[in-house]
Amino acid sequence: MTDTRQRLVEGVTTCIRERGLAAASSRAIAAEAGANLAAITYHFGSKEALVAEALLGTIRRALAPALDALRRDDLEPVVRLGLAVEALRRSFRAQAADAPAYVEALAHARHLPRLHEGVLALAAELRRFLADGIASQQAAGQLPGWIDPAAMAALILAVLNGTVVQAVLDPAGTDVDAVAGQFVALLLAAA
Repeated sequence: MTDTRQRLVEGVTTCIRERGLAAASSRAIAAEAGANLAAITYHFGSKEALVAEALLGTIRRALAPALDALRRDDLEPVVRLGLAVEALRRSFRAQAADAPAYVEALAHARHLPRLHEGVLALAAELRRFLADGIASQQAAGQLPGWIDPAAMAALILAVLNGTVVQAVLDPAGTDVDAVAGQFVALLLAAA
């Protein structure tokens, strides 16, 4: 990524972090990036494409540690899932300032086609890993047969997204570490 292109992506993230997506105008983004207004069109084609790329990057950074943990085929599925939850907890702490951008990305994805496609692809990848791990645990007799792997994977993703939304809306009232601990305990109890 060129320096100007990268600065524009970072400019969007900063604008959203500090003022929200509605205030992330082309002028504000260009000013934050120290770039010419025309650089947005030159590098991305449109402000919407730039915003989509920046928000997708935020989501990818937040989910990357969990996906890495889920990809580890050298570990038992329950261990991978526990590592993924812990990775998400650490990722949230490290990137807490970007949590509002994550929530805005989810909220606005339907209106930005490139963002929507990227969010759907990431969510599908995460659900697939989770569902495969659950199915493996069922095959090994570690989880009961009543669990529907696809539905449980969607529920886990909903818990993740819901926790981030709560933490953004009420940072003082949402103990992400406690929620993660309870979630891991619940998963272990089901196993």
